[in-house]
Amino acid sequence: MRFCDDSRKTIGEGTYRVAGGDSNSRHPRRRKWATERKDLPVKEVAAAGGWSDTETLLRSYQQADDATVTRVVLNAPKLTRKWVVG
Repeated sequence: MRFCDDSRKTIGEGTYRVAGGDSNSRHPRRRKWATERKDLPVKEVAAAGGWSDTETLLRSYQQADDATVTRVVLNAPKLTRKWVVG
């Protein structure tokens, strides 16, 4: 299932078509769309955005951002003795 105004287009392409611009402007808009949804399950984001595989979504579209990196650093779980191997 894809969520957009034209069943032949993905969300990123639908956003591009509505907003206008040339074909080179589609990639940054799809990157923004995917990055805003990186806290959601990757398979569902790929399906909703029209990516055929999650590898392309992760490699080319979802980007690290300062807010998420900070959250990863500050909200990491503390390791306890039971987590240590050896």
